[in-house]
Amino acid sequence: PMLSLRVAAKPVAARNPVSRRPSRKHAPIRSRASAVASSGVASPASDEPLARLKGVELRRASDGQTVDAASIVPSSGRVVVPFLTQFADFDSWELAQKLVDDIPRLDAEGVTLVAVGIGSVEAAVEFSRRTNFPSDRLYCDETAAAYEALDFAPGFGREGGELGWIGEKLPFVNGYAKLLVMCAGIGSPGTLGAVFGGYLGSKDRDPIFRAGSNYDNPTIRKLMDATLGGGYQRPFELATLRLTNMTEILSNWEDLAPADDNLLVQRGGSLVFQDGACVFRHDDAGILGDCPE
Repeated sequence: PMLSLRVAAKPVAARNPVSRRPSRKHAPIRSRASAVASSGVASPASDEPLARLKGVELRRASDGQTVDAASIVPSSGRVVVPFLTQFADFDSWELAQKLVDDIPRLDAEGVTLVAVGIGSVEAAVEFSRRTNFPSDRLYCDETAAAYEALDFAPGFGREGGELGWIGEKLPFVNGYAKLLVMCAGIGSPGTLGAVFGGYLGSKDRDPIFRAGSNYDNPTIRKLMDATLGGGYQRPFELATLRLTNMTEILSNWEDLAPADDNLLVQRGGSLVFQDGACVFRHDDAGILGDCPE
């Protein structure tokens, strides 16, 4: 779930997108076919995403103020808008933690970063406090209305998602069960590979724990430096971060999770705007997926 921001060229690369049926209410913003083989789609500038967001209400974490979703994107300059999943999701935590380190560079290059997540204002405040993501850049969507408007994947067992008939035919299957299924890699492409990758590490990736980073673990970092060397993602390093996040999330589940448990599986994505027009879109495929930088 690490989001790589490349401002000059490809400004955003994120989790592998998913190809699925168009929403029953909207025609797709872009063709999803080309998204299957890439991390996102840079397309001709379009004002359609903002048009879809207009009239959708979000609340700002810093003060609880209700705002129109379209208003969070300034009309000029470059704006990156990650649509996080719900605030008790590992994906949201990893992404927010990484973005905190990116904010100074983005600000220096004149790029505005704001994020949207699923849940209540109280959950957004708790999420901001625990991940250090600035609350004045964070908005909450209690019902995932913005996600539906943008036609993001609804997740396993929900209408429009993998085995979407489950919601109608088997209403007793709740969001927690659907989430467990996705964690097992069903209806969530790339999840199992990402899980195993967290244990195996990679010589081609940067280390997770770095001095001064938002999610550094000095004790583990020093131990890994001494035993496994540095300069790459060590075995168990990413898994350790995920275990740390999981422990904190589960210990504060009631404060972070959305009231509607069906939203536990709702996927998000990322949009990049230039002067008010969307120039790049990425759709999340599943849990714990990411793409090469």
